[in-house]
Parts: sequence; C-alpha cells; structure tokens
Amino acid sequence: MEDKKMLDFEFENARKAMIEKIEFQKNRVELEKIGLVKVSDPYSNDRQKNIKKYLKYKFPDLKISVRKERGSMVDGVFIEVESDRETAYKVHKAAQVFCSGHSDSYTDYYWNERNEFQDYFGGFQYVTAQAKYYY
Repeated sequence: MEDKKMLDFEFENARKAMIEKIEFQKNRVELEKIGLVKVSDPYSNDRQKNIKKYLKYKFPDLKISVRKERGSMVDGVFIEVESDRETAYKVHKAAQVFCSGHSDSYTDYYWNERNEFQDYFGGFQYVTAQAKYYY
C-alpha cells in the first residue's frame, strides 16, 4: 500500500511538471515577441533587461527603473516606479514571476524554487518594487 502511495505521488509530481512545461511553451512565443530573450548565463544582465521589457509591456505608461543588487549572499533586483504606492504594488506583483526565492516568517525558513519561466528568461532570489514618490 505504501509503494502505491509513493508511485501516485511521483506520478502526480511528474504530471504537474509536464503541465507546467506545456503551459510555458505556449506562453514563451508571446513573451519572445515583446523582446524577452533566453538567458544562457545565470548572472548576466539579460535577466535585468528581461524584467524591464516585461514590465514595460505590462505597464507602458510608467517610468520604471530596474537595478540589480548582487552580493556574496544576495541576488536580487530593485524596481523603482515613478508613481504612487498602489501602482508600485501592482508592478511588484507582476514582477514576481521573476522571483525564485520564498520565505516563511513563522519558521524563519528561506528556499529557492525555480520554474520553467525562470530557467528560460532568468530569475532572482529577491524581487521588490517601490514607488519613487510617496504621496
């Protein structure tokens, strides 16, 4: 009985991974049309450029600055939006497709979880956006 549960669990995980891969392939062509490129080097500037292009596509009227923050323990991107806080929050939520890091404040635990999108277009451990003007 235990072996059957394990096989069902492995099958379900494989099925989810295959569905994710198929969905990504459907969307990849559309994303490449807006200018996103495949990232071959995990630490290249193409990741930062992809975020900027993606956000410009999603929010064409906003002035957005994307700055890469890199250190010995941190690989993140800081997005500055020339707008109000509500709009900056929407930009932050949209940019989370590039974020591979997750944390649980209750257990004080942090983990990376990459997906097909981030493997192809690049991802960062931390992605955050902030409004340049506070009013």
